[in-house]
Amino acid sequence: MNFILLIFALVLFGCVIFFTWTLIGLIRSRVPYVPTSKNIARAMIELADLKSGQMIYDLGCGDGKILFMAEKKLRVYSNKQPHSHFIGYELIRAVVWLGRLKAWLRNSSVELRCADFFQVDLRDADVIFCYLFAEVMDQIYEKKWSELKPGAKLISHAFPIAGLKPEKVVKVGKTKVYVYVK
Repeated sequence: MNFILLIFALVLFGCVIFFTWTLIGLIRSRVPYVPTSKNIARAMIELADLKSGQMIYDLGCGDGKILFMAEKKLRVYSNKQPHSHFIGYELIRAVVWLGRLKAWLRNSSVELRCADFFQVDLRDADVIFCYLFAEVMDQIYEKKWSELKPGAKLISHAFPIAGLKPEKVVKVGKTKVYVYVK
């Protein structure tokens, strides 16, 4: 009985820590942790038309779901470990730890970093996935779009970039996915 109570207390403590870090991350980033559904993630990956050897980023990656799915798709497609690089940026430390645990359990090459993506160099990006509020998407356009190389794709779930015409818009369920090509 005491063992069960100890396990329950540890799980409860872990949940409190996780949600506290999530709240701190929300305050810092102004964007909550809301996982992308598998259907939308699949659509985003299909629209990205991923190729082996690409630099693939996810800004506000959460636990890395899209990157893990993209890596799996390229692995199945090429029948081996893809030579692509999968890097996700997320400010909510607890969610990054969860994603890193998933990467370790899957023996994945996905790299999750607890960092502000506005402070990183994205010039080598071939594909960038985003599920961020419209205000943040507009800031990405203002601060990062000009440094992207020609042909780089930005795939946005639900939120378009004001003033930039998407190459493609696809309705997935009740939401839309926007594809921008530099």
